[in-house]
Amino acid sequence: MNQYYNTTYRSSCPSKSSYFSSSNYVSTSVHIVTSISIPPSLYGSYCVIKVTPRQLKNAKWALLNVHLWTVVLDIVFNVLSLPFLFFPSVSGIMLGYGRYIGIPSWFLLYLIQALVSVFASAAIGLLENRQNALQTRWKINRRWVRVVINICNYMVACVTVIPPYLEKFDVQAMAVEILKPSLATMLMAIQCIILLPQPTFYVLHTWYHLVYAHSTRVSAETRKMQFRFFLGSLMQILIPSTVFMNPILYIWFSVNTGYYNQEINNHLIFIVSFHGLLGTTCMILVHKSYRNHL
Repeated sequence: MNQYYNTTYRSSCPSKSSYFSSSNYVSTSVHIVTSISIPPSLYGSYCVIKVTPRQLKNAKWALLNVHLWTVVLDIVFNVLSLPFLFFPSVSGIMLGYGRYIGIPSWFLLYLIQALVSVFASAAIGLLENRQNALQTRWKINRRWVRVVINICNYMVACVTVIPPYLEKFDVQAMAVEILKPSLATMLMAIQCIILLPQPTFYVLHTWYHLVYAHSTRVSAETRKMQFRFFLGSLMQILIPSTVFMNPILYIWFSVNTGYYNQEINNHLIFIVSFHGLLGTTCMILVHKSYRNHL
């Protein structure tokens, strides 16, 4: 694909003179975002490890896990991969540093797909942690059961995106035909069926018991602190996730209508590159202890 882009694409395909349709715009803008995100990421790690209140020590490692996977996804997407995509054709090249150290493009693409699902699994783990902190009959008392559930979630995240990479494709045919997304759609459906019910239950159950079913086992102040931390964790997960919504909607529209606009394709990469910076900033600002430490 790199050879096709440097030869046939540049010489034969119509291109706009706009800077925003060029690969330079993608690489420059994403590198700027990455540079800005480094200090908040380091400070966020420090806050989780050193500033988390003692009353919430059981949530510290679940929160740190979400933050670390956010940073890892940021590094793989912004630094190693940096995709330059050609929607509606499901194709592109990697502009990141991974190509200079010999990491295959297909493996970088797999890492991006897997890490998005791993981030979702880490977020589910954080919500499960908050739900399990409540004294209810739905509390999972056996630690090994919680560990097994989390391991299964991570396995689903990493394994369900593998099958497309095991198929053999005609590279020349791929250059002129759009791949049918049937297999990818089926695998995404499997992930949703397994993963989505969990956060739905954790959020609704936690919300109900903190807002409506007041337990006499904990004080009003403790319940208030748990509710603030729960809302902060929810915002930390949901707000950064919104950066994926517009790209997903546009990709669906582009693939199904055949609409091509390289400027919009490049803007999508720029928007997604904010995921790590937005996630870390939200974590610092929505949790009172971290915000007061600034």
